[in-house]
Amino acid sequence: MPPPLQGLRALDLTDPLGYLCGRLLVDLGVEVIKVEPPGGDAGRQLAPCYRDLSGRECGLFWYATNAGKCGLTLALEHPTAPRVLGALAGRVDFVLESFPPDSPAARLVADRVAAHPTVIHTSVTPFGDRPPGRALRADDLVLWAMGGPMYLCGDEDRPPTRVPLWQAFCHAGAEAAVGTLLAHLARGRSGRGQHVVVNAQAAMVWTLMNAQAFPIFHGDSPRRNGVFVGSRGVRRRMIFACADGFVSLLLIGKQGAPPTLALMRWMEECGMLPGWLREWPWAEWEPGWAMEMSPEVQAEMVRIEEVVEAFLRTKTKGEIYRDGMRRRMLVAPVATVEDVTRDPQLAAREYFRPLTDETLGRTLRFPGPFARLSATSLAEPSRPPEPGEHNARLYAELCGYGPRELAMLARDGVI
Repeated sequence: MPPPLQGLRALDLTDPLGYLCGRLLVDLGVEVIKVEPPGGDAGRQLAPCYRDLSGRECGLFWYATNAGKCGLTLALEHPTAPRVLGALAGRVDFVLESFPPDSPAARLVADRVAAHPTVIHTSVTPFGDRPPGRALRADDLVLWAMGGPMYLCGDEDRPPTRVPLWQAFCHAGAEAAVGTLLAHLARGRSGRGQHVVVNAQAAMVWTLMNAQAFPIFHGDSPRRNGVFVGSRGVRRRMIFACADGFVSLLLIGKQGAPPTLALMRWMEECGMLPGWLREWPWAEWEPGWAMEMSPEVQAEMVRIEEVVEAFLRTKTKGEIYRDGMRRRMLVAPVATVEDVTRDPQLAAREYFRPLTDETLGRTLRFPGPFARLSATSLAEPSRPPEPGEHNARLYAELCGYGPRELAMLARDGVI
């Protein structure tokens, strides 16, 4: 069966803040038309880059988040652009954009969409569309900082860090896709579109999970502790070295004792459980979770962690993960990119697909659709468009422009 949203069409005017929204709609079968300025979107140059056969640098973030889209060019600042954009907006189901809310481009899009009440208009913004945030600008680094994760990421004696690449943009784009689909569901009942506004800072705040509740429930906040977790006076190791990398593991007592006891039994089987730890009262002992540890309990925790890491260093990530799952332990490998590409679960799901790209001159092992549905398939991946690659076809189909009018628009710098 065809993808679930096949037959629908979206106009994608986003910059990197919203690329992923359209990319997820592509997977669901929407024909997503990426609109760029003549000459191409500046986001094409975001690092990391790959050099194609001609020596051109191709940004891989652009490649991943715009794969499968069609390509159209339009200079929105040109006096003719409102007429062209209005014609396009009347032939689509979704309009996606990430212009600053107070900008002429944002007003232009809102004006053209307003003429078509069934169209869903999704705006991806740094801080929402209400004062004072609507007037503020932000890049990925600012969103990480003001959203909160940088307060928690890094070592306590060093500057804060952010997750590499452009993950804040991905969080915003994913939330935009969800909001767009919810508005589409509502449109099926009411027949009317909505304006969906995504606040990228809020999307980052939502990643903090239990850290948001700490000040309310514990009177304190988690700290930037590197491989440790905890807040005031609490220092628990969460990342342990192993034979070929690292694993994530928490030693828990009381109600969380069963997985810790499973680890102790494994260490006993391997002859690496010291005598003093054999009778440890895990079911009664709680080394502190959110509240302050005493110096004595903290010293006990450090001693136990040292013994556990000595054991884990004798095992590989794969061994720890497989045995840990069999023993029902709370453990996970810290995966490298290479680990992800070799993951047996992803292989079983046939997640990575071959994608031949003549512009790059090679066949890629490319991520496939993000989900597998029981009754419908999602779209197979295809390469992203070149700037204006589909101008002739789309302007003819959507606006009725023939070769002569297209030539005039190109001559005047409109497309």
